[in-house]
Amino acid sequence: MQLSIVKRDNVPAFGEYWVIGGRIQRGIPMEENVKKKVKMECNLELKNLKLLNICRTYWKTDPFKHCKGTDTINFMYIADGEGDIKLDNLHSNPLILTQELFKKMKHLLHPYMIDFLEIAFTHREN
Repeated sequence: MQLSIVKRDNVPAFGEYWVIGGRIQRGIPMEENVKKKVKMECNLELKNLKLLNICRTYWKTDPFKHCKGTDTINFMYIADGEGDIKLDNLHSNPLILTQELFKKMKHLLHPYMIDFLEIAFTHREN
């Protein structure tokens, strides 16, 4: 089983391996937002989209200049991607991650990514 991650070329998590995703648009169903975001960021069509978990991340970055950092609420989805990966200008270095590779590079990943990937790999095994 394999999962795809990319290196982020923007904040937060600049330079970190991450999953594709981002803010959603008001008035559009969540699953449609996810499919649209993935298409924009890496050119893949999603099939078999499934919500895995909802979690929260805390960032030290302060894009709103209120000196409190930033919190995000994350809806963790998994899906099958179809097509050729063509990344936008906010991402680079796509990586196909197997469980073996994940175990080898786990210490290099952000705690959110570790949690997400552990949940995703467990889901894919079942």
